[in-house]
Amino acid sequence: MSLWIQLFRTEFEKALTYRTDFLMRVLGKALSVSLISWYLWSAIFSAENKSSIGGLNLDEMGIYYLVLPLTLILVMNQDFDSLSTDIYDGSLSKYLVYPRSYVLMSFVRKLSASWISLLPYFLIWIGFKFCAPDTSISQIPGDAILFFLVWSLIAFPFYFLSAAVFDLLAFWFEQTWSLRTILRFTTLFLGGGYVPLSLFPESWMKWLNFLPFQAAIGFQTLTVARGEIPPLQELIQNFTTLMIWTLFSAVVVWSLWRRGLKYFNGSGM
Repeated sequence: MSLWIQLFRTEFEKALTYRTDFLMRVLGKALSVSLISWYLWSAIFSAENKSSIGGLNLDEMGIYYLVLPLTLILVMNQDFDSLSTDIYDGSLSKYLVYPRSYVLMSFVRKLSASWISLLPYFLIWIGFKFCAPDTSISQIPGDAILFFLVWSLIAFPFYFLSAAVFDLLAFWFEQTWSLRTILRFTTLFLGGGYVPLSLFPESWMKWLNFLPFQAAIGFQTLTVARGEIPPLQELIQNFTTLMIWTLFSAVVVWSLWRRGLKYFNGSGM
């Protein structure tokens, strides 16, 4: 346990060391995305002369795009320091002598780096709560926020393992970056990373419910936007889908790791 605490502390100290970069990366992106989205959807709502689109009103749409960058950070902020890099440059060798699993250490390190980003968001929410209590942001129910955090924590292993599947192909291929890009685009597009899934056609949703992307990204983001916990049946369905794909990815990672180590010569690929 002390090792995992030390890994978290290291990532926290790294974030504080580069405070400006950390804040710009976390808050800069969130503010730019939310402001652009707000003005865009304001124009759309005005042009359509509707009070709601895709089951969301303008305030809920604004909250969705404000929370979305945080969702992506908590679940998908793993494109830095990928496993494939350690394989290519030979850095994997030093981790193999450690008494801990390299994959598990990478998981904890990336999880720590992602969840440290909660701090500035929490401070913003507290600021709105006390300084502007009548705004829609400050009125987000606490149970919706707690659900968002717990669900994002559940979704994190899915994307980590899915990305690890492509990273571990570096044992055999010279370049895996394009595969990670495809995974990221697919997750964003089919998970609600560009537009809320409630805007997708009903015929699409029948198929998307069998895929893990909307359960990993859009599900908890819509929960915060709407300010209410989804029905139990919807919870069970999304949780089951997410767990099946997570376990499947874990099995593939375990198989690739065992086979790939036989091809690793210790000096890089």
